[in-house]
Parts: sequence; structure tokens; C-alpha cells
Amino acid sequence: HEATVASIEAQMEGEFGDRRQELVIIGIALKEAELRAALDACLLTDEEMATPSSEWATAFEDPWVEWPTAAEMVGVAHGD
Repeated sequence: HEATVASIEAQMEGEFGDRRQELVIIGIALKEAELRAALDACLLTDEEMATPSSEWATAFEDPWVEWPTAAEMVGVAHGD
């Protein structure tokens, strides 16, 4: 019991301590360095993190092309 508690406490960080996310990718011949660099490039900078989350929808450029709505995909929007 004590070893388990010590292991958990060793991983505690910040105000809430035990909150974290992990991404596990399993595969053959993965290029770990390239994959890690691509994922790291997705992280917000300290400056971006300083932006209130309530402003994120308009503060950052959306890199995705506009996606069609479900109605457009089935032709409803065009009267089909």
C-alpha cells in the first residue's frame, strides 16, 4: 500500500496533481522522433495558452478546410 501511494505521489504535479493525459501509439517501425515532433508542433505556446479559452474560437486560425454539413453531404441542401 505505501509503495503504491509513494508511486502515485511521485507523479503528482501542479495544483491538481494527478490529472494528466497519455497517448499510446502501437505500431511496427514507427518513426518515434518524427511522430513526437509532429505531436509537439500541435501544442499551444505559452503565449497562446495565455489567451482565455473563451476566445480560442476566434483567436486562432482554423487549419482545416470548411467541412460540408451532413445535409450537404446527402444533397438535401441542393434540393436533391
